[in-house]
Amino acid sequence: MNTLKYSLLLFFIITVNAQEMSTISGFVRDDATGEPISYANVFLSETSIGSATNVDGYFVITYVPPGSYQLLASMIGFEIHKEDVNIAENEILVFSDANSIYQPNAIKKLVRNFADKRVGVVCGELHYKEDRSEESLYWKYEISIKKAESRNGWLLGANGGIYAVRRQSYVPLPVDAISDHLEPIKVYGNGFDIIYESEAIAVEDAPKNVMARKRRIILRSLISIKYILNENYSYWR
Repeated sequence: MNTLKYSLLLFFIITVNAQEMSTISGFVRDDATGEPISYANVFLSETSIGSATNVDGYFVITYVPPGSYQLLASMIGFEIHKEDVNIAENEILVFSDANSIYQPNAIKKLVRNFADKRVGVVCGELHYKEDRSEESLYWKYEISIKKAESRNGWLLGANGGIYAVRRQSYVPLPVDAISDHLEPIKVYGNGFDIIYESEAIAVEDAPKNVMARKRRIILRSLISIKYILNENYSYWR
């Protein structure tokens, strides 16, 4: 039996209207061939909310209230595909690492930038407690790059320890992607600016094994790149 897979990871979009109700839209594709699946049923488990794909495999589900759901896609001859979907209630989503300690008012410093409707992602500044560690010296160089990119509104990547995303511009990502790398790229691709806020500060202990950490980040970044390349291929073919 083939596997039914719809491209939530590449084309899934959540938009919010004035009544705080959301719209979920995306594509259903054959996992083996990548071809669109027409007339598949797409619905939220244990609700009466759902839709069907059109001839291009595209679906739209409207008037979805905030909450946690399981989105299912089914078609005769295919296995049912399931995907967890969380629709937040708040306007701004703040992300952090478990070992990041936010300084007082850090979130306020992040959020103030969203007064500009063009801004989709705001990246804060990470400091290491060990100021002269190998990682801290490299990170100062990284910060200078981020500040330069931010002046044009196209910061290439955020900092996983402290960044925020406007809810309307948030794009759900694959579980194996680095969110602070891929999310800003996706949001920028949808027409929003990505900026840097140097006064929103989080503090972490410097990693003990810098090389192992760099290796892990590079490998996961390469995995994330494939989702950008796949999207470009779908666009140009």
